[in-house]
Amino acid sequence: MHVQMDCAKRPFMPWLGSLIYLGIAVSGATSAVEAASIEITSEFILREAYESALQIQSESHRRDTLLFISQAQAEANDLPGALVSISMLPPFSGSGFPSTKEGAIATVVRIRAEVGDVSGALQALTRIKNADSVRNGALADIAAAQARKGEIEDAYQTIAPVRDVSDRAHALNAISVALAQSGDDQGAVQIANSITDAYFRNAALQVVARIQAQRNDISSALNTLTHIPPSHEDERNEVLWSIGIAYAYAGDFEKAMHTVKSLKGDDDALLDIAEIQAQRGQATEARKLAHLVQEPWKQAIGLQGIARALMRAGYKEEAKKTLQLADKTVKREKSHYLKAHARMHCSIARAVLGDVARALRLANTLPNQEEPHDVPKRIKALMEIATVQAAAGDLPGAFQTAEVIYQNILTANLVPRYLPSQIQQSVRRSVWPKILKAAALVGNDREALNRARQITDPEIKAEALLKVAEGLLEKTRTRPSVPSMRHHRFGFPI
Repeated sequence: MHVQMDCAKRPFMPWLGSLIYLGIAVSGATSAVEAASIEITSEFILREAYESALQIQSESHRRDTLLFISQAQAEANDLPGALVSISMLPPFSGSGFPSTKEGAIATVVRIRAEVGDVSGALQALTRIKNADSVRNGALADIAAAQARKGEIEDAYQTIAPVRDVSDRAHALNAISVALAQSGDDQGAVQIANSITDAYFRNAALQVVARIQAQRNDISSALNTLTHIPPSHEDERNEVLWSIGIAYAYAGDFEKAMHTVKSLKGDDDALLDIAEIQAQRGQATEARKLAHLVQEPWKQAIGLQGIARALMRAGYKEEAKKTLQLADKTVKREKSHYLKAHARMHCSIARAVLGDVARALRLANTLPNQEEPHDVPKRIKALMEIATVQAAAGDLPGAFQTAEVIYQNILTANLVPRYLPSQIQQSVRRSVWPKILKAAALVGNDREALNRARQITDPEIKAEALLKVAEGLLEKTRTRPSVPSMRHHRFGFPI
């Protein structure tokens, strides 16, 4: 469920404007978290975020911040808090869209249903009064939760009021996927095939097959694939990719390669298998697969991904060797733009491998010109490096990198319409949330919380606290999920 945001009053810079809203600015030195003996919980932090959000002057910014806080509260098992946050949303003046409050409640319903709290989801559902399409989507989410518990009759009863053909197809799709998640493949395929809308039917079958492949039930996945007609090539390719990955994780790389070769020139699928080999310590074999990629910039990006996988698996020397090969490979790329794109990935990989000093040097050699619809490559690399530093426990270093970003933007005169103080604040707003969340994700939540509490601006403080809470939540997330879609390494912003 996507909630329509009112962005009309937000400031705009060609690429920096979208970052201003995310932001965070920090002032003051670090001090000890009060009552350090008290256990830090996401619910506790989110209530602080809520109090700060109420002080935001801009109605549109206050509304958006409270929306995100309510979603995090729902995941933190604080349904009353989520509903209170939604009750404080300023009115939504847009036309042609469901009320912001109705959409926000539907999102809370989905989250509670995904964590198995059907009664809480039903309780929240009673707050949706006047938006049929929103209510129908929420009913589908509740029905899916019931199906995961094996309560099929209750699930059908839940969606009984849904009459719209498209909404009902969506609801049946949700039930089908839920049954696959719970292991009832026969029921999942049967319900998927009962969907009259071809789009929803094949979408459901695709997800069912990918769930089967993820649990290494390849024969069932192949059987489900037969229900998807050849004309739906995209859905079939997603299933074939999942099957190839399942073979690779099972150690049968010959079958994995045979499967993904049917995807015709899909370098991403090839490199996915190479990274799985790297995770198993098969560095030489992984590099050989990467060499099958023809274009130098793509091969270099593939090699740096293999280096990261080797590093995660503890093969540091092989990781360094692979990244050195990536650096050599990118030099063969003739396109300056594509070469810079690959070098950006390699500079971030350097930080992941622990060589932050060299990563920063490489990043500072990247182009610093404004690009259509995207952050300059140098700025993007530096932002990612700052996050890597925070995840490695080097928060002071991450903050220093944020300052480097500001200096790069200022000296290049990328946004001449804004004062230096405005640019500095917007940079901090784009970088600091990622830093704080990364720190919380790796267990450095007390220092992250302490940093957030030093902020005096209520909007920025609310965002900072929210990100710390999100980091804590992600560490313990138990919501069901479908297998990820294919990783597209080579895409560019549209």
